[in-house]
Amino acid sequence: MKLTARNVLTYLYANYLLLRGDVQKAITRLKNGQYILSIYFHDPSKPLFGKCMKWLNQQGIFFIDLNTLHDISLGNMPFPKGAAVLTVDDGWKTNKANIVELAHQQNIPVAIFVTTEPVLTGNGYWWSYVKLANKAGFLNINPEQVKMMENKSRVELLSKLKDRFCVGREAMTVDELQDVEKNGKVMIGSHTVTHPILPKCTDEEVYLEITHSKKQLEEILQHEINGFAYPNGDFSEREINMVERAGYQLAFSTQPYYLTADNIKEKYKLPRFEVLKDVSFAENICRMSGVWFRKNNA
Repeated sequence: MKLTARNVLTYLYANYLLLRGDVQKAITRLKNGQYILSIYFHDPSKPLFGKCMKWLNQQGIFFIDLNTLHDISLGNMPFPKGAAVLTVDDGWKTNKANIVELAHQQNIPVAIFVTTEPVLTGNGYWWSYVKLANKAGFLNINPEQVKMMENKSRVELLSKLKDRFCVGREAMTVDELQDVEKNGKVMIGSHTVTHPILPKCTDEEVYLEITHSKKQLEEILQHEINGFAYPNGDFSEREINMVERAGYQLAFSTQPYYLTADNIKEKYKLPRFEVLKDVSFAENICRMSGVWFRKNNA
């Protein structure tokens, strides 16, 4: 945990929720009702991912994969009690050692949603160029501000930054993507080609981002790609329609809700709870269990 004012305050609040019994009540509710924990990571450390898996196991939570989730959404399987689905966004190179190794060892199903351009070119993720440019004093806007740009302006800015700054490989390689799927527990899905904010894109840009990433991953892995995650969790009905037309079976947002018997039917905007890597573990327990977002899950 980074020692910031924010993290100290949230550490105290998270421990208050734990001592009050909110987390245990949520786990009991999960095991007795029709709820699934939908949890996602980006680039966690190996100790953090391991602690999360250990804690979930200690609560008696079991893990389901995307194929099972799809069958449940169609009504082909009964809604489980005490289940969680684990997803990871971007396809960071560190995911292989920090997530995939443990998933293989413990037979834990995990879906990794991959942005294909960094895999195929070796370029860094676009926000890394923005951060580097800020650090060098070349730019005075942060990635959150860049996300608010129309995509054409974002692409033009990034083209200038890539000419000036070098970011090393941050994503897995093609060979690594092929390797992580070998034992059948890790599933690869799409997270677009370049990780744009889709509602800021034109119709043509959205179409290319959604369809080309699927095609590229299918060529790499030699099987159909059925899962999708919206970059930054941003989407509209246009994106939902294009994801469905492209042939995906499921798509994930970042809306912080439990998966329920009702919202699982809306299979192109499935919710997820985010685990953060620089906060206290007490906060992440509250995040995984959903109580951190209790206003959304009342």
